[in-house]
Amino acid sequence: FLLADQLKGPSSVEGFIHALKRGCRCLELHCFDGPDDQPLIHNGTLTSRISLSEALQVISNYGFEKTNYPLILCMEIQCSISQQERIAQLLIEIFGEKLFLNHVSLPVDVNIASSKYRPLPSPNDLHGKIIIKSKKLPPGFSNDLNTDYGEIIDEEDCYEDNKRRSKKDLSNKKHRKLSRAFSDLVCVLRSAQFEDFNTAFNEQQSDQVCTFSENAALRLATSDAEEFINYNKLFISRVTPGTWRVDSSNLNPQDFWNVGCQMVSMNYQTSGKFMDVYFGRFLSNGGCGYVLKPSYLRSDNTSMSATSSPIASSRLSSNVYSSNTPQILHIKIISALHLPRPEQAELKANSIDPYVVVQIFGVPRDTDEVRTKTIYHNSENPQFNEAFEFEIAFPELALVRFVVLDDDSLDYDFIGQYTLPFECIQTGYRHVHLHNIGGDLIANAYLFVHIVINSKSLAIKPRRSLSRYHRSLMRRKLRIASFRSVYNKQIDDLFKSVIQPLETAFEYRHAVEQSLYGLNEMCGLPEISNVKQCVRKIASRLQKANLTGAVAIRNQSDIPIFEYSTTLPELSRQSVVALEEVINQCRALIYNGTIIHKKLVNVQTEISELSKDIPRLLETSGVRGKKFTKAIDNFSYNLALLHGQTDLLNKAKQDANITIQQIFEAAETTNLLVESDQ
Repeated sequence: FLLADQLKGPSSVEGFIHALKRGCRCLELHCFDGPDDQPLIHNGTLTSRISLSEALQVISNYGFEKTNYPLILCMEIQCSISQQERIAQLLIEIFGEKLFLNHVSLPVDVNIASSKYRPLPSPNDLHGKIIIKSKKLPPGFSNDLNTDYGEIIDEEDCYEDNKRRSKKDLSNKKHRKLSRAFSDLVCVLRSAQFEDFNTAFNEQQSDQVCTFSENAALRLATSDAEEFINYNKLFISRVTPGTWRVDSSNLNPQDFWNVGCQMVSMNYQTSGKFMDVYFGRFLSNGGCGYVLKPSYLRSDNTSMSATSSPIASSRLSSNVYSSNTPQILHIKIISALHLPRPEQAELKANSIDPYVVVQIFGVPRDTDEVRTKTIYHNSENPQFNEAFEFEIAFPELALVRFVVLDDDSLDYDFIGQYTLPFECIQTGYRHVHLHNIGGDLIANAYLFVHIVINSKSLAIKPRRSLSRYHRSLMRRKLRIASFRSVYNKQIDDLFKSVIQPLETAFEYRHAVEQSLYGLNEMCGLPEISNVKQCVRKIASRLQKANLTGAVAIRNQSDIPIFEYSTTLPELSRQSVVALEEVINQCRALIYNGTIIHKKLVNVQTEISELSKDIPRLLETSGVRGKKFTKAIDNFSYNLALLHGQTDLLNKAKQDANITIQQIFEAAETTNLLVESDQ
């Protein structure tokens, strides 16, 4: 309902209309006492007030204009009992049959340990319904039919606020009254306070929704990602922007989708990159406002039994995300058509100098950004003809954003953009219709692109011409640690301290990649072949040449050691040497990667601690206004980049260990493996 900032900006029902027309399926309403027994909506600051009845009428009129899927109202009630009863009356009178009033009473699955894990209704079963999410009186209170109100703990739902309280405050909890009439309208989703994961797994009910502040959720997603994913498999979580975002700027919702958070609150009144990502995510599934999470982020109840612990049974393997199909995305930006000048630029030049940025949003290891060259003084049909390649390990979570910017703009460079989920991309030659900053289509403005998507092993890539290969290698290496300035020396120095370790880690990963390619080449196998196939190929050559026993592999402290005759045919000898090189490079990656990984984790921990005070640190450095927002965005980008490279290193170490194990397994099946004491 806010149209501008969070402190003293205007409020209007137009804010609700704008959000609902764009497909929003969850609205937040803060209700306070108003004159003449008419509750008001505002956020507790100096922003203007609007009538609750007027807001509810607008929600009823526009709630299902874009989609018929259920609409959730998150209501924070700070009213007297009489006005709480008035709120309940307004909800029933205005919404009528749209208001969902059937309490959840579904059969409990026999495979689920407790009724607290009973499933909630599917959105498909709630078409045209409005669901009230708020605090609710305890279940036992319903037995007392002579009381019109009860007491609930008077605490903020937000997790970060609870964590900041002292033990004394927690032991002296205050209570406030809640009307029975309003409580009875809370049927499917009820607000609850989050303490910790252990408490949640043992006590939380499936219909309880916990709210996390941006900073708290980001810390959990960083330090306890596996537990957070497990939590979101069983319960619904909601993330709200940090209280320091008084300018109504937006968080990056991708950070929280990555760990399975179902509801991420956005400030619809503020357009920009993260709102583009938000709208892009919900383009799929017909734009109905609901998207099914990938299978590895959803609950698997078949693994739970009546005697198992919910925590133990829902833990993931060492890889936070389970099985997936990696993809290689090839994008060629060919040209653009009819590009307008930046519409919000106050200092407009006579012409524009466009360039295109392609951004990948997803899990940290998939996050990437590239740009084309600038085409000067051409807005009608600039020709770019530049190709890019992206490795997408988790395509179900990835989004692709095309952005056209003006290199000649003096103050505002945005021309147009289009964001869509990776899984919605159509291959071939395509026209990408650009949208303006407000999300509306720009007449006749297009990008012309060519797209190819391949399912392919990420470990090995085709060898290109030497000069092109080196240029590509340098670009990849530069992107690895392309940190952006946060305008605070302490934070910037921390990010700079990992540039050298990240580049070194890249070199180790690249060395393993090249050794695997060389081995495949020596064995005459396709580039995507694995090391087992190479060992079998070597053994087959030896057998055909009647040289069985000329090569032996010994297991020395879990390291393959080769013994072979100097009279081996040249091709077989080169193949064995190439296999030895793979082992040496894998060992170097495992040993040195462990040291680098420890360094990266330590820096991440320091940065996570600083993130709690980043607004204060930036203010101390004199960072304000748009520069403050840019610094926050750069900090989020840097953190995602660091997390992604750390994940890549950890995955590369795992792959190196698997490669060595595969050599042992293949050597044993081909009789190349001999006992160490022989």
